[in-house]
Amino acid sequence: MLPLSQEDKELINQLNRHPDIKDRMKSIISIANNDGDGIVTADEAESRVIEEVRRMGNEVLTGWAESRVEKAGEALPSEEKTVRSGKKKICWHSTFGEIDVIEQEYRQPGKRFRPFSESAGITCRGCSLPLQRVVTDFGADHSFGRVPGKLKEHYGITLSLDDPVFLPCKVFKNSVQLGNLF
Repeated sequence: MLPLSQEDKELINQLNRHPDIKDRMKSIISIANNDGDGIVTADEAESRVIEEVRRMGNEVLTGWAESRVEKAGEALPSEEKTVRSGKKKICWHSTFGEIDVIEQEYRQPGKRFRPFSESAGITCRGCSLPLQRVVTDFGADHSFGRVPGKLKEHYGITLSLDDPVFLPCKVFKNSVQLGNLF
């Protein structure tokens, strides 16, 4: 066995800091090596890889968000009047599913703010721009009523028509019905 290069050592250290991503990579490599997971057909292998990549995408986005939460708090100016006022859960929808993190909330006289949410450009229960584009594309190809089923089929995401991502669809539909589109 060859000695590990510095690059290999750095990769191992990074994977050890993210054990969930490390486990996901091991699972993907296991599929590539055909390590006896009962996968017989190419369709089964492809389905397993898609599911593993979806999970890894969710884990990567969650890790990114957790890291940004810490950095957003560190980047605050050290004003005497800025105090921590508690922690809040924030979740949003992405093409990899729902992402949840706990972020620190701060307050100044007359103002509460959440630096991570503001710097990351997300809102609680909101949807990422890539997911909004997917919804729009599916809605353009089919009726918007079928979009939740298409999201489940193609992305493994469960959303209802009551989720905020569908609000623009409802506004458009109401405008067309009322004749206010143009």
